Amino acid sequence: MEYREYSPSPALQPFVQCYWAGTPQSRGGDQNGVHRVVPDGCIDILVRFDASTAEGAKPSRPRFADRALVVGTMSRPLIVSEADNTCFLGVRFKPGKAIGFLGVSAGELTDQSIALGDVWTRDGNRLESRLADLRGIGPRLALLEAALLERLDRKRAEDPYLEALVDLILRRQGSVSIAALSKFAGLSRQHVARKFDRYIGINPKLFCRVVRFQSLLEAIRLARGVDWAAAALELGYYDQAHMILEFKEFSGLTPATFSTTE
Repeated sequence: MEYREYSPSPALQPFVQCYWAGTPQSRGGDQNGVHRVVPDGCIDILVRFDASTAEGAKPSRPRFADRALVVGTMSRPLIVSEADNTCFLGVRFKPGKAIGFLGVSAGELTDQSIALGDVWTRDGNRLESRLADLRGIGPRLALLEAALLERLDRKRAEDPYLEALVDLILRRQGSVSIAALSKFAGLSRQHVARKFDRYIGINPKLFCRVVRFQSLLEAIRLARGVDWAAAALELGYYDQAHMILEFKEFSGLTPATFSTTE
């Protein structure tokens, strides 16, 4: 699938990392014809709709019903088979920022895909119905943003401790101990863990590992060739073998194999 990202409005930029779209306009996926969705520490709202309602598309088969889902923080990779008549549109929240809009604990969503109507009840079902009446990515994005802006004024308060902890982990590319997080926040490890369960959906150690994994992914995407031993040292892995083991846990592939499929 062809993947594109879009910036949210200034009012939503503190909370939404990006909007994104996946359209079957060009052949993608790995050698097996599948896409790997890997953990990134984020919660998404995902809209699945028929490609015949995308811009410039010509209907070639009966349409299927649009679906709007909440996809929780992932702790493992998800393998998605390609479908040539399916488009995806998503809202990717920044780590820890989703539950103020969704109104549920992030821990309840971990590794789950739940109908938006089950989270937003009547509002979610109405939004799904309105999305189905639209054609094209642009109008759907505008409707999703309007729904988020409507909830912005009545979203739950932020947790200042959690925001500072996430910022520290991101700045250090995941290379920070739980003891250091506890000392930084002036909270017990148990208290820190409860905050991560509520706002992130995974424990702080796992979140650090996911952030470090994402940092390695970024290095792979930016570099033509990667010195794996040097990358392991720079990102705080014990050694190259440790890096490969964790990379396989989160992607299902070795770093070298993954780099050839990107």
